[in-house]
Amino acid sequence: MLTTLVVGCGDITGELSSITINPSSATIGINQSQSFTALGNDSIGNVVNPSVTWSVEGNNIGTISSTGYFTAWGTAGSGNVVATYASLEGKAAVTITA
Repeated sequence: MLTTLVVGCGDITGELSSITINPSSATIGINQSQSFTALGNDSIGNVVNPSVTWSVEGNNIGTISSTGYFTAWGTAGSGNVVATYASLEGKAAVTITA
């Protein structure tokens, strides 16, 4: 009888299946800032920290840095902060108030 023992190193993870942004929504005053973070879940349920690309959707509501630091511009409005990894994206609703 032959017995095989497989020993692995490191974590086994599946393919990234979703991205969640924290906070999931934010109300921010004009010229104020808010930090956002992105976490992913892989196809087997593990929480992972993907290296996402940040962007902003909306009518000139503000900018976001490569580290998730959003700064609102000088007018009220609404839009989304978006975290993208490959073909996946997560969104957080952002409202800018006067």
